[in-house]
Amino acid sequence: MRVFLAALAALALLSSTANADVVEEVLGCKGNPCIVTYSPGGTIKTFEEAAEAIRNGARELVVIEGPCMSACTILIDMVPEKVCLKPLAKLGFHRGSGPTLKYLNEMPLYWYTVWERFDISYSPKVQEWINSQGGLPKDGTFIYMTTSAARTIWKTCSSQQVFQAHGLY
Repeated sequence: MRVFLAALAALALLSSTANADVVEEVLGCKGNPCIVTYSPGGTIKTFEEAAEAIRNGARELVVIEGPCMSACTILIDMVPEKVCLKPLAKLGFHRGSGPTLKYLNEMPLYWYTVWERFDISYSPKVQEWINSQGGLPKDGTFIYMTTSAARTIWKTCSSQQVFQAHGLY
C-alpha cells in the first residue's frame, strides 16, 4: 500500500512538473507570474495544454507585456481570469493552418495532404470583436486588437497584482 501511495504521489508530482514545463515551453516564462514579453504562437494543441495547466494552478497570473500572437491568443482566451495586460501588449489574430488529408476523385485509394487555413473557435467576446473586424482574413494575415478593445475582455495589470503574485505585497 505504501509503495502504491508513493508511486501515486510521484505521478502527481511529475504531472504538475509537466504542466509547469508546458507553460514555460510555449510562453517562455519560468516564474510566477508568467511574464510574456513576446510570443509568436505555435501549435494550437500545445497552447491549449498550457492553458489547461494554468487553469489547474501551474501559474497564478500571466502578464502580457508585449506581442501575443496566433496560438498565444487562444491560450489567453481560455484563461481570461488569470491574464492581465500591460500597456505594450499587442494581440494578433489570424486563421489557423495545418495539413488536411484529401483524395483524388478518380482514384479513391490515392490520398495526399494539402495545407489549408481554418477558422479558430474563440470565446463569444473575442469572436464578437473578430466579427466586428470583418472576420479573420482568408489569406491568414493578422488582425490586431487595440488595447482599448482588449481591456473589455482582459483586465489591466496593476503593480499590486504583479507584486502579489511574486509574494512581495
